[in-house]
Order: sequence, then structure tokens, then C-alpha cells
Amino acid sequence: YQSCDAMLVVGSRLRSNETLRYQLKLPAALYRIDANALAHNRGYPSDYFVQGDALATLHALADRLEGRMAPDPALLPDVQRARQQAVAHVNGTLGPYQALQDGLAAQAAQAVQNGSGLWWVRDITLSNSMWGNRAPQLNHPRAGVHALGGGIGQGLAMAIGASVADRLHGMGRKTVALVGDGGFMLNVGELACAAQERAPFVLLLMNDGGYGVIKNIQDDLYGSRHCYVDLHTPDFAQLCASLQVAHLRLSGPEPAPQYWRRPGGWTGRWWWRWTCGPGARLPPSLPAPFCARTDHARRGADRVWGHRPGHPAKPAAHAGPAALACQPCGGAG
Repeated sequence: YQSCDAMLVVGSRLRSNETLRYQLKLPAALYRIDANALAHNRGYPSDYFVQGDALATLHALADRLEGRMAPDPALLPDVQRARQQAVAHVNGTLGPYQALQDGLAAQAAQAVQNGSGLWWVRDITLSNSMWGNRAPQLNHPRAGVHALGGGIGQGLAMAIGASVADRLHGMGRKTVALVGDGGFMLNVGELACAAQERAPFVLLLMNDGGYGVIKNIQDDLYGSRHCYVDLHTPDFAQLCASLQVAHLRLSGPEPAPQYWRRPGGWTGRWWWRWTCGPGARLPPSLPAPFCARTDHARRGADRVWGHRPGHPAKPAAHAGPAALACQPCGGAG
């Protein structure tokens, strides 16, 4: 960024995760456009701030700059090269989980070629922090669905909403959710809702028997002194069987792509669960090395609760799930 004369930040929160805990050196001149006035000077000081709708403001800015601005032709190649280096750095930490990331990216690319795409739903889990926020590449401004505030436990509910909305509007996209067992247990009852409404999505459950993100923080800051991070979780196979939800337990992430290629492996109501091998451990959580991200998406359904005058409120229709999970591996999940 030090080779840039200025940076225009539009709608980004410049969070600690994407800025190396606010240590990332941004260009000396920092301008912002945001619909929320509170974004001014948040995280980094703004040299100039405009409160407004992103589309309208950018159109107005483009009109004023037309014919008056000559971008450095080396900028785009520099950005592309930096992105490739950042991706290679992150991929170098993933070990066997590289196969999972690559398999998911391949399926997303295939869905795009078929004229649809992917709703990529993420809860707060280490796999999300390490690669879920960066891959796969998405082809829709709302295709990346996650909790903007960083709250844990909302992934399953958001997957239900995204898959139901997709079915309601006939968009033909696939819904895949990446969750950890800690976040999943906060809203485990939503699985019954997903089964009842036959919400069509795949749930990837990274199961290490604890709050992997919190363990990672305690490893980093408190010398691996762990407090309140171990979970008593159910037998997920029996849980799925009791709700008539298809369940697949894998010994690791490598076989996942071959199951996705099977008929029905990418659609329907599935729960896929990973079992990490004894002593296996995910690499430590990394701050994001680059800031390109998809736009945040709200929960997809047009309405979550609806009612008619004189009638009690009732849940709006949801649709059918699919699931994957990861057994205790002695490390972050």
C-alpha cells in the first residue's frame, strides 16, 4: 500500500482481522464513503469522509474524475501480484485442509459455469478465520453470508434462511455452511427446523469438541492455559438419524471433493462431519493478509417471522439440510 498515493474505502469496516490488528500501514491519504456516519475515523483516521449510498456516491465521483485522472498502469499488476502472494502464504499453512478449500472452490466454479453459483455461509470457526473468509471466489455481491458483528452460533440459522430464500425466489444456487461444533451447539435446535422445512443445504461441521477459536486465543495470549473451552457434544450421527437428516462422517478433509462429485452429494439435505486424525492440529489463526472480501449478506429469507392480524406469530417456512462434521482432533477446529 505504500506505493499508493491514496486509498478510497467504500463500506469496509477495516476490522482488526483484515488489518493485522490495525498494524497494516495504509496509504497516507485515506478517504471513506459509508452510509453510516459512525464509520468516520473507525479503526483508522479518515482524511475525508462522505456519508452516502455507495452506488450513488461512486457514480458522482466517477463523473467528476472522468478525464482528470490518470492511474499508474503498474497498479493493477502490483495488486494482482500481491494477492497471489497472499493466497500462496495462506495456502501454505493449511496442510490437508488445502484439499477441502480446493474442492469447494472447484464445485463453486462448476456451479457458476452451470449458470448458478454458491451461497457461502460461515459461522465463527477457525477454518473460517483461516480460509473461509478468502475462498472460494464468489460471483454475487451477497453470496458471502456471515455475521457482520462477529457473533458465534448464527451459521446454521443463516444457512436455513439463505437456502429457503433461494428456493422461494427460484435462484437455483447451492447453499453451503461452514460451522464449528461450538457455534453449532448454541443453536442446535435449528437443525430440527431445517429438517422439518426440508431446507436444501450442506453443513460442514468442524468438530474438535471445544471452542477452537477461544482455545487459539488462549494459546496465543495465555500460554495455552485453557478455561471454559471444552464442550460436551452429542453423538452427531445419532442426532442426525433422529431427525432424518443425512449424515456423513469423514476421517479428514481430503476425501470431501470425491463425495461432492457423487450424484446428490452437493444437493439435498446433508450433514458432513470431519474426524481429524489423532494429534492432528489446524494451523494457528492468521490475520487476513489482504482486504478483498465479498459484501456482507443478511439472512436470505424475506421474513423470518410472519403473522396475520388476529393470529399468533408463527415461523416462516424454511427448507432441507445436508451435513458434514469433524471429530475431536486435539487441536483447533
